[in-house]
Amino acid sequence: MKTTLTRALAIILIVSAIMSSFPVFAFAGSSSSIIEVKVENAPIRSKPSEKGKIVLRCHKGELLKCTGSLKNDVGNQWFKITIENKTLYIFSGNVKKHSHKYKVEVYLGVKYKICEACGNIVVEQSKTIKTSEAKRMAGSAILLGPASYSSNYGIASAGAIAASDGPLPFGDAVAIGFVILLAYYTIVKAPSDSVAKTIVTTLDLDKFIEKKEDKNVCNYDEFRLVSRDSATLTCTSKKCLDQFEAYIYVRYKGRDVWSRSGQAAYDLANFYVSNVIVEGKKASCYPERDGKNPSHFYHYHIKINDKKQAVHIFFGANSYGQIPKGA
Repeated sequence: MKTTLTRALAIILIVSAIMSSFPVFAFAGSSSSIIEVKVENAPIRSKPSEKGKIVLRCHKGELLKCTGSLKNDVGNQWFKITIENKTLYIFSGNVKKHSHKYKVEVYLGVKYKICEACGNIVVEQSKTIKTSEAKRMAGSAILLGPASYSSNYGIASAGAIAASDGPLPFGDAVAIGFVILLAYYTIVKAPSDSVAKTIVTTLDLDKFIEKKEDKNVCNYDEFRLVSRDSATLTCTSKKCLDQFEAYIYVRYKGRDVWSRSGQAAYDLANFYVSNVIVEGKKASCYPERDGKNPSHFYHYHIKINDKKQAVHIFFGANSYGQIPKGA
């Protein structure tokens, strides 16, 4: 599920089907459902039997994505769950059906009900866009991720509904705005510039990113926010950004970013350019390094309607083999 363009807020499952009734994403009657662990240290086993090896243990209240159920040889019901592409099992007596606890949020004229535990989204009303479009975007904004694990106890820390950076704060309008902005891009490929600017200026992206985990080392294709001085680059945050998060910073907040990967920088620059072109403007990108100073970094510039933008997409190491301070 991790892709370069859609891995915002950890891992995003794009629901491509248009849901025709409320809620926009209901697990009942589908191939997946959400179950809630009702006992502490509930074991997840390799087989649907008490003889199966215990692979994980769950906290009471954890949410798991169930992909089916079966009865074993002695007639006990077990639920199937998938973690890291492995089918595992949990005894039905240790779980119950998840009941959504909705919080109402109104964003850009659309009234949403959002379950803060699992991320289920219901569109109740829309005054600014067609309800069908709001539902499509809400369906695309639902976040589902793999289990993340406690390093201390080997216990599933947030089940299959957690993002890799921790549970998304769905009650936060910032988070809602960000996933809706992502949905605009995944549904219509690129929103009008005015719509995107409205969303970006409405939400506090820095506040949203602050909720992410600090990391000493980012993945090869991720980005850091950086500042440039006369000598070199310095990271301004310990947060790792995926391509979409970096794009929002570069495009709408005028912030410089850096990646170890030249390919990631190239992909980001071209994503920027392609969206500008969809909006009906001329755009191009090109790499350069300012002057001959070996301490400087190669970067991509963006031109819109033949005007060079001030922002930089830096990549790689400089001629001394150095990477930005703090990276």
